[in-house]
Amino acid sequence: MTGVGETLRGAREEMGLSYQDVEESIKIRAVYLRAIEEERFEELPGAAYTKGFMRTYAKFLGLDGDAVIAAYLSMAAVLPEEPAPSAPRRLQGARPAFRRTALLATAAVAVIIVIVLSFYFNPAEQKPISDPPGLSEQNQPEDAAPPVTPEVSDEPAEPAEPVIIEGLVVEVAYSAPCWLDVRADGEPVFSGTKGEGESLRIEANEYGEFVSIGATEAITITKNGELLPGFTEHVTRNFRVTADVPRLAPPDGGQDE
Repeated sequence: MTGVGETLRGAREEMGLSYQDVEESIKIRAVYLRAIEEERFEELPGAAYTKGFMRTYAKFLGLDGDAVIAAYLSMAAVLPEEPAPSAPRRLQGARPAFRRTALLATAAVAVIIVIVLSFYFNPAEQKPISDPPGLSEQNQPEDAAPPVTPEVSDEPAEPAEPVIIEGLVVEVAYSAPCWLDVRADGEPVFSGTKGEGESLRIEANEYGEFVSIGATEAITITKNGELLPGFTEHVTRNFRVTADVPRLAPPDGGQDE
């Protein structure tokens, strides 16, 4: 059987692609692509990355990725791949900073309302002022107005309106190496490759955008804790996740589930 590197090189050259062309498409550095084709595997960043790079490269060239990996394992005399890990659990990260700030502000407003209402509904007891010496009830002015007793309403105060907090938390879990180029609200937040078992968290106010995904089958994406459907294409560009469902903070200022 032809060597793994020679097979990949032949497929690339048949498609008329340079290393730079492939790097721009799957976001694997040209120096790694050359090392794979020349079978200098010791120059690659570990066995997990090597297998991930080779599978992605092979699929991009229209080859059977599993067959290429099997040939590589046979050449390297290593153990077969371990069983694929189970689907990653949804990540329960810390709440965004803007959520904590809004909740603290809501709690502060509630405290102020309670203090004001306590003064309004519990007025200080008014002690009657005794008449000065020599001024009896008979000799008070006829046009003197009677003392006014403040009225206290029995109606309870209306609860404060709940605060609507808009925000977005996107979490990515990796089952194999994958290149990502990600922006949050239009600002770059990550560009690079992570490997098996790693994760990535993106926080945004309006939207998160995956400018480029090099190997969609190697990642799963959750939006505000909800798992999104998988992709049908191997390489995806300009995939956007929007904060289209506002999250509601409880009226008492506590954290939601």
